[in-house]
Amino acid sequence: MVWFRATEPSQRQVLNDRSEVGQRLGDLLAERLRFAAPIAAAAFVMIGAIGALYVRPAERWFALAVGVTQATLLLAEAKLMRFNPVRRHAGWVAVGVGSVVVGLVGLGAWYYQEPVAAAIQFAALLLMAPVMLPWGLWRQLIWALVTLGVFLFSVGSTVGMVAGLASPWGGAVFGALLLSLWIAREVERVHREAIVYALDQQELNALYREVVEHAAEAICRTDLNGRIVFANAAAGELFGVAAEELVGRSFFDFVALHARDEVRRFYQEQYRLRLPTTFREIPFVDEKGEQKWVSQTARLQVRGTQVEGFQIVARDITDRVSIVEQLRQSEERFRSTFERAPIGIALVAPSGQFLRVNAALCEMLGYSEEELLQRDFQSITYPEDLEPDLALVAECLEGKRDTYVMEKRYVRPDGQLVLARLLVGLVRDSFGLPVHFVSLIEDITERKRLEQELRVAKGVAEEATRAKTMFLARMSHEIRTPLNGVLGMLELLQSTELTQEQRCYVETAVASGHTLLALLNDLLDLSRIETGAVELRAEPVDCRALLEEVCRSLQPKADEKQLRLELHVAREVPRTLLVDPRALRQILVNFLSNAVKFTDSGGVRVELHWAPEQGQLHLAVHDTGPGIPPSELELIFSEFAQTKEGRGLGGTGLGLAIARRLAEAMGGRVWAESELGRGSIFHALLPATLPTPEERETRELGCTIDQGRVLPEGVWRVFVIEDHPVNQLVIRRMLEKAGHEVEVANDGEAALARLQSDGARFDVLVVDLEMPNLGGLELIKRLRAQEAKGVTYARRGHRVPIVVLTAHAWTDERQRCLEAGADEHLAKPVQGETLCRALRKVIAANREAKDLPTLSKVAAVGY
Repeated sequence: MVWFRATEPSQRQVLNDRSEVGQRLGDLLAERLRFAAPIAAAAFVMIGAIGALYVRPAERWFALAVGVTQATLLLAEAKLMRFNPVRRHAGWVAVGVGSVVVGLVGLGAWYYQEPVAAAIQFAALLLMAPVMLPWGLWRQLIWALVTLGVFLFSVGSTVGMVAGLASPWGGAVFGALLLSLWIAREVERVHREAIVYALDQQELNALYREVVEHAAEAICRTDLNGRIVFANAAAGELFGVAAEELVGRSFFDFVALHARDEVRRFYQEQYRLRLPTTFREIPFVDEKGEQKWVSQTARLQVRGTQVEGFQIVARDITDRVSIVEQLRQSEERFRSTFERAPIGIALVAPSGQFLRVNAALCEMLGYSEEELLQRDFQSITYPEDLEPDLALVAECLEGKRDTYVMEKRYVRPDGQLVLARLLVGLVRDSFGLPVHFVSLIEDITERKRLEQELRVAKGVAEEATRAKTMFLARMSHEIRTPLNGVLGMLELLQSTELTQEQRCYVETAVASGHTLLALLNDLLDLSRIETGAVELRAEPVDCRALLEEVCRSLQPKADEKQLRLELHVAREVPRTLLVDPRALRQILVNFLSNAVKFTDSGGVRVELHWAPEQGQLHLAVHDTGPGIPPSELELIFSEFAQTKEGRGLGGTGLGLAIARRLAEAMGGRVWAESELGRGSIFHALLPATLPTPEERETRELGCTIDQGRVLPEGVWRVFVIEDHPVNQLVIRRMLEKAGHEVEVANDGEAALARLQSDGARFDVLVVDLEMPNLGGLELIKRLRAQEAKGVTYARRGHRVPIVVLTAHAWTDERQRCLEAGADEHLAKPVQGETLCRALRKVIAANREAKDLPTLSKVAAVGY
């Protein structure tokens, strides 16, 4: 507590304040009053010295010792109060005790009539009062008069009051009195300044607290152990807990566990090196467990020479760190793509100077990276291609376009030309000013050469086909002419009276003629299909009537062999559909005539169904014939190919080939199912839609089927790559019974070709390992390599799931499959439920879906 007179209530409040402001006032007084202690100490020594000159020799050392003792005590007290505020109250107690001692010594000197000792003691009382109490000017004057009066009274009893005042020791006391009055006035001035300063500090502290409490940044103070002693509202929001609840908790409890020790060492090092301020970004976990990033400035809190703790100013920078990380990842992806791209990539300045090039471009053009960066594209462009390139560049710079594509030639250092496909895009800054061009450069020299060779080969093949067609047409004409005469005469001959033997000869000749005519018609049809001369036109057709007509035309042949010929048209088939009637008729005639020809007993059944969702007409012809070996199911659709049984029954072997060509030309497909001794089923899946009234009259439709159609939600589109026909059939039927759509490829090469075609996207691949041409493992590696380059084969997501289904059941084989890129490995034989469960697992992992319903239409290819 500071002891001096305060005239205003606000001043008294400051003087009685034991807070930081009052403590600061005490520090100021101790600092400002320290000059009086040396003066008073010097006066004590001087008084003691003067007294020693005028007293008896036996008393000289006593007078000098008393003065020195008083000076030493005064200096010790002043230093104690100045440099150790914590012990200042002990200093005031020591001052009081010392004053009492001085007073008692003075009274003793008076009592024993020792004027010199009394003068020293009363001078000490005069000087210590304004320094140590401290008093104002008027109180000190009253004290001085009282002290002087007592002194004069004490010495006056011996030598008289006037003589005592005129004596040397009396003059010393009077001089001490004047000095004490000057010290008192100076002390009063210092007190007044201290009060003003303390009030100003109090206002500043109030303002500081208001600013801190309303600051947007989190502000808190901690002790040296990290214990929070103060936190503002923003700090509470950052820490996820009320500000008042933060007090007493450790700051390090909110630092992420993996960084906690490192952050603690960081601030220990700041304290050890006495670094005033540090900055650091810290991973944070608030009270709710939310992870954050905090930008934090920590300043040492110093009082005198002691460090009391840290003041921390923090800001949530989670969004900024996230953006920076996204930018870093984006830059890394760009750099990786730029460097690893299989085609040339360059960043080019608007002037044409290369700014950045990748390895593929350097290899393509035959220059090193350093050489290209010292050139512009104009210097390596073939002169004849430079002008159109510069014109397109100018249009980009003028804002007429942002990108352009062209084919141009580059000149390599050895003089060779590189034909490239160039895709260029202009990058602008936020003000719309050109920054640089991004150029994608693909070497198409080899492709152009192959395309040229293909065009030549195609031209040769087309010429050969045209020559063959012309030959067949000419031969048909030359043969039809005499054949017409032969058949006409035989018809006339049949109308005459013939013997039984003659009639048999004529009928045989007529049948042979019709066989020859059918051969000519098949050859010409096939030739027209090959050359694209057949024009397919979808028009409204009564499908039921057309099928009934074809069945009636073949009924006599069925009756001759005593076969049942049945027709079943499903109820969902509308009366009229848009389809090419000639193609539908010929496909049905070829299917049905083969069925009647190869069936000796039982019957033939024709079925027609329609799937309106897919817009497809499904024609199926069942027979009870001998069946077809699985190895020949695909062969029978080739030109001039027949089964062993078929070779003995005649025929050209063109009917099924023509049916396939017609179906494919319509956008459909045909396939066969058969079992030896159980008969066969021939299928045709053709596009057919409902016509509008206008379409019935005028519209001509080019019928196509969308092979890449979007399946209903929950349907799996499965691609089975399997070379064994029986396994193909088993896997396909398993998945179809579960309601999924299936496509089949016979080997890896066929699968790659299908996957690289437009619209080929699947939910999952089922791959065998042992296959001709390209095995399963090599197929998986190639697919994963293509996916790494950005190619996708999946209907959803980027990576298509792959399940290996093989007869190899060893553990190392499974590991080999997984390392190659497969998602699952199953060993044959496999149950349908197990297969579907494995597929559901890998598809769910790819889609991140929980429920995959199973309902679909059937689609299978590849027999």
